[in-house]
Amino acid sequence: VYRFAGRVLRTAYDRTHDEKYLAALEEKAEKLFKVTPRYSDDFSNRILFFQDVFPPDYVILRAESDAAKSLWDRAQTQIAADAKRLRELQKPDGAWGFNPAGSTDPADTDPAPTALALTAFQSLGLTDKDPAVKRGVEALLKQQDPYGRWNHNALTGFVTTAYAIHALSRLYPETPALPVRADFEPRPAESLSDTIARFREMAQLGLGTNDGQFIDLVLSGATHASPQVRYWAQIALGGLHNELGIIAQIKGLGDPVKMVREAARWGMRQTLLDDKGWDHLFATYATADDLTREAIAGALIMRADGVLSRSAVGFPRLGATLDHMMNRDPSPAVRAWASRAAWNWWIWNPPVRKAINQAFLTTLEQPETSALAETAKRFQTEALFIANGQRANGSREHQYLELNQLFETITKRVEAGNSKLLNARVSKVAATYYSMAGGDGGPGQMGYVTPKSAEMVGKALLSYWNDAEAAKDENAVRLAVEASANATWDPLQQKILHYSSQGPENLRTLAATSLSDPRVIALPATQEFVEPLIAQIQRGAQEQERRAELAGGLVKLFSRARWNLPKTDEQQQTFFGLLVPAFPPERGKLQENTRPLLQMDKDSPDWYLARSLGQIVHNNPDLQNKALLDRFPKSFPTPMDEMLWLPSIKWMLTHETPLPEVRAAKSGTPDKLAELRERSVALYLAQLTNTKIDARLRNTALALAADPRVNTHPRIRPVLAKVRPAYAEPDIPEVQALSPEWKTNFDYFRMWFAPELSRTNREDEFACLGCHGVSGRVPSMGLSPADDNGYLTSRALYTNFRTLMERVNEADVENSKLLRKPLNVQSGKEDGHQGGRRFSPTDRGYEILRRWVLDTAALKRTQPLK
Repeated sequence: VYRFAGRVLRTAYDRTHDEKYLAALEEKAEKLFKVTPRYSDDFSNRILFFQDVFPPDYVILRAESDAAKSLWDRAQTQIAADAKRLRELQKPDGAWGFNPAGSTDPADTDPAPTALALTAFQSLGLTDKDPAVKRGVEALLKQQDPYGRWNHNALTGFVTTAYAIHALSRLYPETPALPVRADFEPRPAESLSDTIARFREMAQLGLGTNDGQFIDLVLSGATHASPQVRYWAQIALGGLHNELGIIAQIKGLGDPVKMVREAARWGMRQTLLDDKGWDHLFATYATADDLTREAIAGALIMRADGVLSRSAVGFPRLGATLDHMMNRDPSPAVRAWASRAAWNWWIWNPPVRKAINQAFLTTLEQPETSALAETAKRFQTEALFIANGQRANGSREHQYLELNQLFETITKRVEAGNSKLLNARVSKVAATYYSMAGGDGGPGQMGYVTPKSAEMVGKALLSYWNDAEAAKDENAVRLAVEASANATWDPLQQKILHYSSQGPENLRTLAATSLSDPRVIALPATQEFVEPLIAQIQRGAQEQERRAELAGGLVKLFSRARWNLPKTDEQQQTFFGLLVPAFPPERGKLQENTRPLLQMDKDSPDWYLARSLGQIVHNNPDLQNKALLDRFPKSFPTPMDEMLWLPSIKWMLTHETPLPEVRAAKSGTPDKLAELRERSVALYLAQLTNTKIDARLRNTALALAADPRVNTHPRIRPVLAKVRPAYAEPDIPEVQALSPEWKTNFDYFRMWFAPELSRTNREDEFACLGCHGVSGRVPSMGLSPADDNGYLTSRALYTNFRTLMERVNEADVENSKLLRKPLNVQSGKEDGHQGGRRFSPTDRGYEILRRWVLDTAALKRTQPLK
């Protein structure tokens, strides 16, 4: 990160000679001196920073000051040390691995660190005459996939392949021969295959400053009888984007052969991006045939900032043309492609947004005769509606204000009540991507972070829903239920709530699922609301093949949602009586509940209910109160009762305990829940010590042992050491060597902070390690992953401890990224967290994080950890 940020600063300094950029480079250099390498890449990147990025005339730039000379000398010493360490880390086969301490693990070898090490050595002036470089090159070539890619550990291998190509190109630079006219001139008696090959060669032109001299040779192919020749000629024209070729490109947009039109469309886009051809394009559109107009619409699909580049496009005529294309062009293909182009121009160019808003509004209100164009317009309208973020990645800080204006206008049109078509279109847009949660930057259902968006959709959707009910259109009613997900307009939410308990039986679960985002609404814990939904879960339990459809959505909803619990004890007991079943003792003796499950068998209805209802009460902190504790049995008549209550140990050990402090003295206050905690521990231990216990109970107990509050419990740990020793492993030597102060800090990290990294957020069901623990997904801060149960080995735990400790800024602790990123703090100088907001400042998890960070900062100031 420092190297690439440094490259940006160096470029800015070279162009402006602004002192602030040189000072920022010095700051990066100082930070690099302090970096403790976590990967072998860090040695290479530090060498490359000082060799490739840092100004070679730095001492002169600083007037040969003593401070500058000192920094330069330290840099040279650091480069020598890092180069020496890289040589030591090279493996016998010539490759490098990630481990900065060295490793004999055959799995710790990868082309990425190998390529970076070779690049670093090249920056020092070394060639393959150096034995280490020669062996490294040989190893890198052996690591290449048969089809050309380099990758071992990353998701796609794109970056790793780029590292490898960059390293090899620096070690073996090639000076390309300049093209000459004779290379591209036709030969006597040339065959068609040779002609195609010749124009394919010309399609590589465009990178050289003098390549425009060949435009006449390229143009000859634009009218050739062979479509293959015309295809490559259009690609070549796109590479040259020469004004002399514009007429031929526009003619190619209407070519009778589709592949030629596609090539001409791509080439025309390249020419337009070079800000040439706009006048010809707009003039041609007015009189062109259907195929040409379709290709023009496709050519306009581009991500171009016409404001910063001061493009000659002419925003008024662009807006008018896109409006005409979307709403009045007779060709459905033009109308479809134009909606895509309009979205791109709206995103990148503020001057055209008002006109495009009007174009989309017209599209929403007028009939569309083509089903394909209708679908294309719906997806593009949805893309516009989520410009400020979809349900998984909304941003309230950085918004397109013109989208708010569009929503206000649509709301007024909806309120006027004159367009059922508008209501239907908005409803269908809101239902788009219903089954996709979406990720950062990807598609997903509307997120309603833009002001007026929920009101707009809610009003349109409620009207559409009521019309569908009146027409008894079951498909439209179902669509309305799906479209309602996440739309927080209260009248609409009340209708969804009504449907989830009183609506058509086949839609109740769907309606409840539309409430499944806990940020949307709090569920009423009333008998009239809960009873029919519990009955639905029970019915779903009976139908093994349809459980996910009939009951899965409700279980997920109840597990994640906020609950409005009644105030009186009687009402709470009624609620938990519905939610927490007691299985009759005789059911514990039924063969379906006692026989071992075969590999493909599904749980019996009773076991399914025990697992599912246990998931609800033990995963949702809103439900963990005195009324639930009062139902904790003293004995368990059936194995299903044990399964229902076994997960209670996850929260029972810490329920109603004060927020843990790093260095707090033990409290002498009696624990009023001690007996219940011991009962939970006894239930847990029974699953590990009873040799006749059902395998499902034992496996669940072993999975729960991943939690450090479970595996460090004084009664549980000795048992775990026998049945699951991997979860009762000793501290590694580095931890044993810590000072008492740091050991206390580490114990707090293990016991309280580390579990927060594996805990799924109830709002989006993602955990911190779900991204940071995946190799290559978050290069700026990778963490060691937990196993499938959430357990971190002692080595992984210490590695994460050191990684996170380095993110604590002891000099300015409140501005440590470790404190700010989980809150998704965004400002003009600071990017937010790509994973969204993981905590609120008052969350217990964030308070734990904050206490550890503050204590770590204090220790780093007084007892720096080497």
